[in-house]
Amino acid sequence: MRFSWAFVVSRLMSTSWVALQIVTGVEGAALKNVPDPRSERSSFVYEKVHVAVDLSTSYGAIWVTYPNEEDHWFTGAEAPAEYKEAMAQLSIQPAPYTHVGQKTLSNQIRANISPKSLDIAPFAKMISLLLLQVETYLGFRPTEIAVIAPHLKGLTEDHLIEACSQANIAYFPWPDRKNPIVYETQAVFAGYGHGLCKSWDWEEQCRREEQEMEEYDVYTVHYSGNALTTSLTRKRSAQDGEEDKHFENFDLGFDARPADPSNDAPESRQFWKDVEAEMKRVVEQRGKDDVKPTLVIMHGDKILERFFLEALRNAIHEGAPFLGDPPLDYWDVIYAPARGAAELMRRARK
Repeated sequence: MRFSWAFVVSRLMSTSWVALQIVTGVEGAALKNVPDPRSERSSFVYEKVHVAVDLSTSYGAIWVTYPNEEDHWFTGAEAPAEYKEAMAQLSIQPAPYTHVGQKTLSNQIRANISPKSLDIAPFAKMISLLLLQVETYLGFRPTEIAVIAPHLKGLTEDHLIEACSQANIAYFPWPDRKNPIVYETQAVFAGYGHGLCKSWDWEEQCRREEQEMEEYDVYTVHYSGNALTTSLTRKRSAQDGEEDKHFENFDLGFDARPADPSNDAPESRQFWKDVEAEMKRVVEQRGKDDVKPTLVIMHGDKILERFFLEALRNAIHEGAPFLGDPPLDYWDVIYAPARGAAELMRRARK
C-alpha cells in the first residue's frame, strides 16, 4: 500500500495527528492456528518459528512469523537513555583528516569500538526484554533470533553476537558473509514487500524473478527521538545488502528540537532547516550519479511528525528538482524492518 505526498500532507494538515505508539499486536488468524505451547507438537513447531529483533535508534521491536506463514506476532519497547547513548557512540564518523598520521590515529580509535570497549549491556537488555514479552504472551522462548540494526560506522557483527550472548539467545548468522549485518534499510525494503521473489525456495527461478523485478532508486529515511538516518540506493532484490550512500545524524533527532513546539520560533525554524539540509545531502550526492528517488520508504516512531514531513518533501524537491512526488511507503513505520528481517530469515533457513 502506497500513498501520495498530497494524501499524507493533507491528512496531517486537516487532522490532529496522534503520536505513534509502540504496541503489541497480531496479524493473521490471531494465532488461533498455532498449537498450545504445552502440547507435544509445540517443541517441533517453535524451533521453526522465525523471530527477528530490530535494534532501532531509540526503541526495539520484535516480529514473530509462524511456520504456517499466516500468523504473526509483534511488539516493541522504548529504549532507556543508556541504550540511546550506546547507539550514538556507534555512529562515530571518520574524522575528515587529510594528514596521514591524523587519519591513522582516527581509524585506530574507531577500530577500538569493540564488544570489549563498548558497553553492549543496553542492547542485551533490550533483546532480553523483547524475548520476555514473547515468553509472556506466546508461552515459548525462541531457539535463535535474527538481529538487525541501523547502518552505523562503528557497528560490527561482533557487537550483535555479544548482545545475544549476554541475553542468552543464539544469534542467527546471515548467509551473506560479504554483508554479515542486515541493516534496517535492507530489512524495511523487504518489510514493505519489495524485492521478494515468489519462488524463494528454488534458487534458479528466484534469480530469474529478481532480474525481472522493477528497479528502484530507494530513498530510505528513518526518524526517531534519537536520530535521523538517510540512504539512497538502487535496488531490485531484497537480498541485496549493498548500500551505496548513507548518513546517520544523532544531533537532529526529534528529542533535540527546541523546547518551543511551534514552528514560529527562530530556533525551531533553524532546527527544521538543518533537518532538511541533512536529508538533502544524500539526494544531492547520489544525484551526481544520476540516482534520484523513485521510491521513498519511511520508518521510525517520529517519521510522521508534521514539520519533519514538510522538511522531507522540501529536501527531495530541492535535491532532485523536476522529479515530482515519488510514491511513499509508510503504512508500518515501526515494525516494517523487523517484519522484513523475519521474512529474510525464513528464506535463509530454507
